[in-house]
Amino acid sequence: MFNEQQSLSRLNMRLRGCFYQDEVLREFLDEPYFWSGHGFRGSLCIEVGNCLDIGDDVATEVALFTELLHNASLIHDDIIDQDEQRRGYSTIWKRHGVSKALLVGDLLIGKAYEIALNSRVEPKIKVKWCSLLSKTVLHAVKGAIDELVFDHYTETNLLERYHHMATLKTGALFALPISC
Repeated sequence: MFNEQQSLSRLNMRLRGCFYQDEVLREFLDEPYFWSGHGFRGSLCIEVGNCLDIGDDVATEVALFTELLHNASLIHDDIIDQDEQRRGYSTIWKRHGVSKALLVGDLLIGKAYEIALNSRVEPKIKVKWCSLLSKTVLHAVKGAIDELVFDHYTETNLLERYHHMATLKTGALFALPISC
């Protein structure tokens, strides 16, 4: 029987385990920045997995690498936008410097791939997951680059351009767990 709270608790434990097992990420284990979000993408993944009758272990793996990738994108986005707070807490770059924040974001991307590759699923599924991870990163980066050059004062197709950026940046991270 599916229990969403238990599944989310398991996801959170696995996420914390990723941080604890890595000597660099261990330093961030008590950073509220990482643990104060709603975990919406992870919840979405687990819920979709349940609806499709996918095993809880597989859904948790997908939710785990999705959350890692999402956190990496937030760190990088905070640096680009020079945001000093997220979710009511200091951003990673503000607390630890831009260089370390960039590297932690990159490390989280690497961890997402590591989780996908070390999952106990068929090799062809691992390949598909890594392909989708790559596609998601590429889309998010292209969306962020589009956002850098976006000028709402001179843009002629304002709504269309904004929709395109949001689809690349945010949409890709929502589509990842469902695609997997």
